[in-house]
Amino acid sequence: MQQITVFHIGFESSLIFRGWKAETAQNLVGYCLSMFAVSFFYETLKAFREWLTSRNRNTTETISDIESGEYGLEIPEVGTREQERRYTWPQHIIQTLLHIVQVFVSFFLMLVVMTYNAWLFLSILLGSTLAYFAFGRRREESRRQRSPVRSGMLYRSDSSHP
Repeated sequence: MQQITVFHIGFESSLIFRGWKAETAQNLVGYCLSMFAVSFFYETLKAFREWLTSRNRNTTETISDIESGEYGLEIPEVGTREQERRYTWPQHIIQTLLHIVQVFVSFFLMLVVMTYNAWLFLSILLGSTLAYFAFGRRREESRRQRSPVRSGMLYRSDSSHP
């Protein structure tokens, strides 16, 4: 049997393996729900990894001492400074294992999309969209916390300084 290379709404093609064939509408609905769950899990995993990274990397300390400025002048500074911490080995191992799972799931979803079944494609798209909607705001907040502009910078409470 030849691979179908255009989007279709039938269930005559195999899903990844030859034995995974949706021969009835109930099988196809089950596969669609499964792919929805897998794509939701994939986006959740991405958000979780970013949250772990932001939690492990950033700490904030308050600055209330006098720091030496240019030309030996002492300038009082008040505000917060972002300090970056390095991963510990267990944290790095956990991130590596989660990365392996994320790559595996992403390749799996790509192969399912390449079956060109429109129902499976829409299920993956919907699962990914809903998970991004649920966790996307948190991902953006953690990205802002890790942005290079903020990392290592001094934030003054007084806005008159450049």
